[in-house]
Amino acid sequence: MRKLRTFSVILFTISLSGCAASPSSIPPAFVPKSQYAKVDCNELRTEMRAEQERLYALSKEQSRARKRDIAANILLVPDTAETNHALWNDIALSKGKIAAMDVELTVRCTDSS
Repeated sequence: MRKLRTFSVILFTISLSGCAASPSSIPPAFVPKSQYAKVDCNELRTEMRAEQERLYALSKEQSRARKRDIAANILLVPDTAETNHALWNDIALSKGKIAAMDVELTVRCTDSS
């Protein structure tokens, strides 16, 4: 019985290692803030809100993919790594854009602009 429990724990741990990353664990990609240097402050705020909404949607989709992967790995069903990789890249890019826009807003845009 003890061997079965140990084997189950090992199998579960191995199955989780092949899962999609959680959205919060995906680091931002580098996006130069210079690409937003000539964007009007109001437009920049609008773009940032739109990108934050996009990131929220991508993160929800990534979370669903992670849950599917966990279930698939437990059932030993082939994973969906290609889809997860595409989401990972999109989330990283979105986080990078938000970071670059945030820096640009902080540096040159005030509440009065």
